[in-house]
Amino acid sequence: MGYRQALDTFVVELDGVPYGVNKGAVLADDHPVVRHDAENGGRLFTPLDAADADPPAKSGPDPDPAETPVKPSGRKPAAKAP
Repeated sequence: MGYRQALDTFVVELDGVPYGVNKGAVLADDHPVVRHDAENGGRLFTPLDAADADPPAKSGPDPDPAETPVKPSGRKPAAKAP
């Protein structure tokens, strides 16, 4: 099974139900919105690289900033005022 990535954000109505798709969303080739696009000119999606056997990993919630390690900037701390 292949996957396609949305080229833009759009809404398409299928059987009276609106489907919203965000730019960059990845859907399977057999998804109703992808099939609808293919039947109507195929301009809303681009195929993902055939070398990608699996869909891209879904991103989870943003990590807690308190748990994210801070990389040193390499700059010296500012001098404290007397």
